[in-house]
Amino acid sequence: MHIYIIEDDLKFRADLVTLIEDMYNPFLFGDWEIKTITNIFSMDTLDIQNDSIFFLDIDLKSSINGLDIGTEIRKRNSKCYILFLTSYPDFGREMINSNIYPTAYLIKTADKAILSSEIFTALSNIQAELKKQRETGKQVILTNQKKPIAFHLDDILYITTVAGMKNTLLITTIYEESFIDGKISKIKQKFDLPAFYNELKSYIIHVNMIKSINQSIGFIYFQNGSILELNTPSARKLLAHFKEKGGL
Repeated sequence: MHIYIIEDDLKFRADLVTLIEDMYNPFLFGDWEIKTITNIFSMDTLDIQNDSIFFLDIDLKSSINGLDIGTEIRKRNSKCYILFLTSYPDFGREMINSNIYPTAYLIKTADKAILSSEIFTALSNIQAELKKQRETGKQVILTNQKKPIAFHLDDILYITTVAGMKNTLLITTIYEESFIDGKISKIKQKFDLPAFYNELKSYIIHVNMIKSINQSIGFIYFQNGSILELNTPSARKLLAHFKEKGGL
């Protein structure tokens, strides 16, 4: 899990990092990595996952403010967690109107005990929600270079093997593509679910996300506009699966 801190007050940022580090408890929280973002124009390089957490100062001394950054974060991922930091409590309505939907709204205070308590409560609530999602089967935990990454099942389009890369797969979601560890045969065991089609040798496909299939050219069209190119026999096999289930 990544915790990103976007705050241009150097002292407050340092205090915030220390508070978060001090409250870490492996029995309460999953593994996390804290990163301070000093270049707000490099946001497109961040690895934003569903369990990513942003501590975001609204009143940045820049040409763009925290609301602008929050909007961009939401465009890239609708499920990550945004905790706004500000000295101005009257920003709440503007955030709602911006459709940012923050997880928490924290008022900056010099009282570290109060701030620590509010942050701990927010992080504990996030961890409880993530745990519930895992227990109800809404999330699957995969790894990238042995680091765990949580993927929301509803976001996954397909997983496929990568030519020339042993024990490495490519997962495509509605947001992005990324590499994960493992063999396709082993990963298929995690996706033994009605919504996923595992009968093709090199693919795991989320059938609920498919909009249409062109079997003559082997193109699979997903609801978000993504396209997966299969060979014609594989496309026909997938289409036959849909017809058997009464779909498409």
